[in-house]
Amino acid sequence: MKRRILAMILAIVAILSLAACAGTNEDKPAADGTSTKTGSVYYLNFKPEQDEAWQKLAKAYTEETGVEVTVLTAASGT
Repeated sequence: MKRRILAMILAIVAILSLAACAGTNEDKPAADGTSTKTGSVYYLNFKPEQDEAWQKLAKAYTEETGVEVTVLTAASGT
């Protein structure tokens, strides 16, 4: 009997956790294809040799989502 109650409680918790993860319409693009997301991303890169790749990725992400991305590369000693 205790196992059935425990199994039922676990099943309810699992269902509620899945329901909490459901998305909303706010994450979807507008009808004209533009993004409805706002905000910005700041990324601090510590590897100067990867700066060019991060800058390209940031530009592509901004173009696709409309969210501004700033990549700052910290060189040795700065």
